[in-house]
Amino acid sequence: MNKVKYTWDVFKNWNYKEKQVKLKLGWSTFDKMIAYLSFHYQRKNKKFQNLRKRWNTKLKLYGGDASNFDWYKFRPLRLDREEDWSDWLAYLISESQTGYFSSYLFNIQGINSEEYYIPLNVYREFLYKGYRADIIIEWKNRIFTHIEIKVGDKNLAKTYKTANLMRKYFHASEDKWHNFIIILEEQSESWLSLFSDVEETILSILWNDVAIAIRKSLLYSNEPLAWKVWAYSYLGAIEQKLLNFKKDYKISDLLKINKNIMIFKEGISNG
Repeated sequence: MNKVKYTWDVFKNWNYKEKQVKLKLGWSTFDKMIAYLSFHYQRKNKKFQNLRKRWNTKLKLYGGDASNFDWYKFRPLRLDREEDWSDWLAYLISESQTGYFSSYLFNIQGINSEEYYIPLNVYREFLYKGYRADIIIEWKNRIFTHIEIKVGDKNLAKTYKTANLMRKYFHASEDKWHNFIIILEEQSESWLSLFSDVEETILSILWNDVAIAIRKSLLYSNEPLAWKVWAYSYLGAIEQKLLNFKKDYKISDLLKINKNIMIFKEGISNG
């Protein structure tokens, strides 16, 4: 049996010369970059401020847009824990006289818009077999909605087991049970990369979407003024504490401005 001899000779006739690209960098390059960013920032900031003016007019009854106020000083309700955010959301869902907010936010198949107001039951911090569900809603048509609230918690995987156990406890079939998790936009990648051996469908909602749903509710729903005042306060806390809304932005805030412009624009559209 002949042995094959391997050598590097095959590369000897290759005519390859590495091209060296010389980049001419100088202060003018940075000047142009800064000028471009400055122009882009000014244009976006102007757009944001114009939208804020429109919202100031539309929410004049409440003192202007919710982003005008310093919600870090808001003490009537604490917002230090995820449970606090859950409590407030559960209140808005359970006390809604129109169902507009929940209808827009969840948009569940099999539930008509008029069935979203004043649910039969709203369970908070429901504990079963060592797992705790943030919010479980039983609607008038006996369809359930399970909601988990996240404002930075990295332990997202337990949501699947929680959802599965809660559905079994309430003896709900898959078509009568809907799971949602509300997360920050920066948690999206972690959530989507999760793998679970528990077969349970869970849809994610961003806090951006919650803010948009509240803004639409303030403008286009027929909720009582008391409901809208609490929703307005919740909106301000969400946008300032979770979504980084500011009165004045810097060039380094370009991405934040874009996201917040989108919330302003989506919230003001009646659709």
